[in-house]
Amino acid sequence: MLTPGSTVGTIRAGYAPAVHPPWHPTKDVVEMLPLYHETHFTFRFADDRIIPRFHLEGVEIGRRVSVFRLDPVTGGRRTLIASATTGEGGWVDLAEPIMVRAGEGFVAVPEEGM
Repeated sequence: MLTPGSTVGTIRAGYAPAVHPPWHPTKDVVEMLPLYHETHFTFRFADDRIIPRFHLEGVEIGRRVSVFRLDPVTGGRRTLIASATTGEGGWVDLAEPIMVRAGEGFVAVPEEGM
């Protein structure tokens, strides 16, 4: 039985634990179900920046990434400004740094899995 202060599992952003009643045979197993998954990464900046590289959490090495300028009004993608490949640890090193002004940003879109 759940009591105040007890936990069933850890909740991560975008995931919800499956909670079973105490009599359920798998009550000790915590299942994580993805609720929503973005296929892109959005970067916004409050100050002017020069970006020579950026990190994409969970993207494997060798994955191609397209980088688009972010429309500051709609938040949508504008023009393609760079293409690169993820390196070790999900880091993307750009051939030429991206220059962004305060309030601007970019969207990084990894290619779908092969």
